[in-house]
Amino acid sequence: MGRSTVRTIAAGLCFGLAASPCAAEEAVNRWSAWTGLSAGPDYVYGYVGTGLFVAGDADRGGLVARLGLGGGGYRTTGDDPHDVVQYDANLLLGYRANVDGAAFAFYAGGDVNRHDNKDSGASPRGTEWGVKGLVEAYAPLGGSFYLAGYGTYSTAFETFSADLKLAYRVTETLSIGPEAGAVGAAGFAQGRAGLSAAWKLKADAELSGAAGAGWDLDDADMGFYGLINLYAGF
Repeated sequence: MGRSTVRTIAAGLCFGLAASPCAAEEAVNRWSAWTGLSAGPDYVYGYVGTGLFVAGDADRGGLVARLGLGGGGYRTTGDDPHDVVQYDANLLLGYRANVDGAAFAFYAGGDVNRHDNKDSGASPRGTEWGVKGLVEAYAPLGGSFYLAGYGTYSTAFETFSADLKLAYRVTETLSIGPEAGAVGAAGFAQGRAGLSAAWKLKADAELSGAAGAGWDLDDADMGFYGLINLYAGF
């Protein structure tokens, strides 16, 4: 790292990388879209994305193309704290399989990340193009519980993110449960844990949120994160 360290962007990067849920929708859809916002004491990050079943649909699974865009800002720590603007984009192609109520998806493609950091010795800084991979999974556990998670990595600034949640269906439309994950890029890594909730607005739309604590894996500095996300299939 250079004179400044980039520790406050971790949760923002994480939620920008894999926003759409992987659970099979009740309705048969070919398109999906999602948008959301993640924030903490020293960062804010917003994102939008869309996916299309090039072959197949949400009920049968098949070949999927997806586009994601994100951007926001954060403040560095260290000897010279300052504000940094970041934005990114990715285009991925993959396959989703639905098996006995579970869903698994695998994607690969390209992405670009930019961090407008005035510190010439800092990392991430500038623009990098990369190759990105993404894995998503959803698995029901009996009638009331389910597991959902994802993992992603990009060669652009060695960006990575992973998350796993165990949720309990309180009602037909509300689920809640703990989540844990990790996120990082060149020069930093952060773990996090919190509570997530999801509300089914209708068969093919869901509003979800999460909040919890994050800590730097190098020096154990603590912070917190919050997220709200809206997903729809059509």
